[in-house]
Amino acid sequence: MDRKTAVELFNTQSNVAIPASEDHSAVNLLRTRIKENKPEAFARLREIFDDQFIHQFFLANARDANKTYEYLESYIYYRITSYPGVLEKFPSVQLKMLETNNVALLKYRDDEDAMVILTRAKFWNPAENPVDDFITQGTLLVELGFRIDEKLSETGAVIILDCAELSFWQASYLTPMAVIKGFNLIVSSLPVFPKAIHVVNGGMLCNMLYNALYPVAKQWIGDKVHIHYGDLSTLHVKVPKAILPVSLGGELEEHDAFEQDICKMMQSLIASGYGGYASVQKTLSS
Repeated sequence: MDRKTAVELFNTQSNVAIPASEDHSAVNLLRTRIKENKPEAFARLREIFDDQFIHQFFLANARDANKTYEYLESYIYYRITSYPGVLEKFPSVQLKMLETNNVALLKYRDDEDAMVILTRAKFWNPAENPVDDFITQGTLLVELGFRIDEKLSETGAVIILDCAELSFWQASYLTPMAVIKGFNLIVSSLPVFPKAIHVVNGGMLCNMLYNALYPVAKQWIGDKVHIHYGDLSTLHVKVPKAILPVSLGGELEEHDAFEQDICKMMQSLIASGYGGYASVQKTLSS
């Protein structure tokens, strides 16, 4: 595909897919268009906008260049205009959500090749890991995840929320504004989508929280939330027992069910400046 043809595709209506053989040309054109139309933003984010990062957006939008560009504009808006503090925390943020086992990544994928992420309320201490920092860590985790798993934007992720031992103290931090910020930063501006959200071990408090927050989150999650009351066999219909830990009625011990080195891997990527985060931090502080 020459540049003229690529430009013509940009000027067509959406739903025009560019052939896979032309991915590299499309990615270069997308980067050029961002640089031309958003020069200040591009100057701050240029090292993040490498081929691999832009390509994930491109794949998630079915190789539609126009839709991809709109998605990249959303990314810029939420990172620089709406929530500039998130970028300012990269790459110094500590991944406490992983270090404390609050968030864990299952070693094996589900039957549809989706990544499975487990969040456990009993390991979350809002005093040590405030909800705002938690959202920042989640954002960074997804962005770095793109650089580890090239299929993430296409296969999506399944999220299991284990509400065992959820307290009123913890719930008080989960405000509508926090939910909106989290979904804006992760779902609205990044090419990853929750294929399903499974809520397990939830009691009265969990139901109250769900009823309060679902109207706020509905536009992002729709009918993807599945609440499993008591009997985890309904969860196993969706997520195979063969990949789950015994704590969720699965067949694997903890050390066999989860990726053990994910935290070290993420910290190594951050420390090395992988993806340009170190340079972005330097630019913001200069």
